[in-house]
Amino acid sequence: MMHYRQDKKNISFFKKKSFVSFAIIILFASFILSNKTTRNLGGRFVYFVSRPFYFIGHSVSNGFSSYVYLLKTKHALENHNNELKADLEGAYVRLQAMNLTLEENNKLKEILGRKISGKNFVLANIVAKPGNSSFDTLILDAGEKDGVKAGSTIFVDGSIAVGSILEVYPSSSKAILYSAPDQKTSIVLADAGISGDLVGRGGGNFEIILPRETPIVVGDTATLPTIDSTVVANVESSVSDPSDPFQKVLLSSPVNIQTQKWVEIEK
Repeated sequence: MMHYRQDKKNISFFKKKSFVSFAIIILFASFILSNKTTRNLGGRFVYFVSRPFYFIGHSVSNGFSSYVYLLKTKHALENHNNELKADLEGAYVRLQAMNLTLEENNKLKEILGRKISGKNFVLANIVAKPGNSSFDTLILDAGEKDGVKAGSTIFVDGSIAVGSILEVYPSSSKAILYSAPDQKTSIVLADAGISGDLVGRGGGNFEIILPRETPIVVGDTATLPTIDSTVVANVESSVSDPSDPFQKVLLSSPVNIQTQKWVEIEK
């Protein structure tokens, strides 16, 4: 019973104390608001206290705006850089195509401007080469309508014989290379002055079997038995066995057909 009375007394004291404090605050606020000097002092105090927070907020706001601007600028620069790279790659491809066209035009001018006595050529584009056609054969875009005939000799650079026409179609033809496996071509070794049959071994390579005592010179030229001695192959080496009365002479074509785009067909 005594504890209850004591608690009740404490609560009553706390209420009175709170009321007095509240009244003092109200009076102090009324005094400040009713007095011009105190209002100015209060305003200055509030300004002084809030000023640092204003500058901090302003700095944070500016910093965030700058960060967002930098992100946007970086993104724009990356996009512009990618566009420049794409333009540069496109220009490089166009330049390569222009250089290739110029090279082809110069090559055609060289071929068409070459004069070879007694020969009438048809210029043909190689549509398919060995690897995309039958082994050591070519598909050409010139045919019967262009005056091409079976058996006609085909040339590279107008002076190096590489094969002959095998089949003729209205607008195209098929040629077989002299280097086709087991393909035989009559030739003359220029320095040795000996005739023989050149046998194809594939891939621009040949061999010819001659008596062992025949003098062979590396670099000697194998030509067709014609009046203009058209080149077919060059001697690379010879292989012989003391017990064998013959020697095998190895030759190769002076041109790589894989790097050629045109051939000339003799009419």
